[in-house]
Amino acid sequence: PKKIAGLDIGNAYIKAMEFDGETLEDAKLANYWIEPIPSNIHNDGKLNNVEALGKVIKNMWRKAGFTAKHVAIALPNSNIISKKVISPVFDEDAAMNIQMENLMREHLVSGVSMDDIKMDYAILGENKMNITESDIMLVGARNESIDERVAIVESAGLIPLILDVEKYAYQNMLRLIKGEEFVEKNYILLDCSVNMMRMMIFQKGVFFNEETRLIG
Repeated sequence: PKKIAGLDIGNAYIKAMEFDGETLEDAKLANYWIEPIPSNIHNDGKLNNVEALGKVIKNMWRKAGFTAKHVAIALPNSNIISKKVISPVFDEDAAMNIQMENLMREHLVSGVSMDDIKMDYAILGENKMNITESDIMLVGARNESIDERVAIVESAGLIPLILDVEKYAYQNMLRLIKGEEFVEKNYILLDCSVNMMRMMIFQKGVFFNEETRLIG
C-alpha cells in the first residue's frame, strides 16, 4: 500500500502517525493524533474490552482524517521473549523453520507448548568466531498477546499489515534517523508517559537493556 499508519496502543493513550510515500527514503509524515483511552477500558494495565477500544480507534481515525487502512503495530517488550543464538543457515525454508523451532524450544519456551506461541527469527549476519554459522535473533510471543492486538485493529475496521516488537521498532527507527552513527556510538532513548518513564539503551546499533520508573 502507498499509505500506512503506525499505531501505538498504550495504557492511557493511543497514538497514531500516518505516512505517505513509496519507500522509507521518501516517506513523509502526513498526519498525527493522540487520543486518550477511557479509564473503564483498561484496568491495571489489562484490557477489559477489545470492541470498545476498537471503537475508540475508529472514532480517532475519523476525527484525525486518517485515510490509511493498513497499520503497523508493535508488541510491548514485556509480551515477548527473545534471544540471540548461533546456528547454521539452511538454504531450504522448511529445514530452516524446523531448526528455528528446535532452537526456540531449547532456548526460550521450555515447558511451553509450541502450539501456544508464534515465533519469528532474523538472520543478523555471519558469526565473527565461526564463519560457517550465523548470528540469529529468535523472537516468540504467546498467541493471546498477538491475537488481542490483531483483534483491536480489526475491530476498528483496519488491516494489521506489520506486527513488530517495540524495542526492535525503536532500534530500526534510530538506525534510519542516525545512519552509520547509530552503529558506532551508544544511545539512550527516553520514553515518558503520564505516570511512567522508560529508558532504553542501545549499544552500537543493538538493543542492550531497558529500565522503567514510575513518575509521581
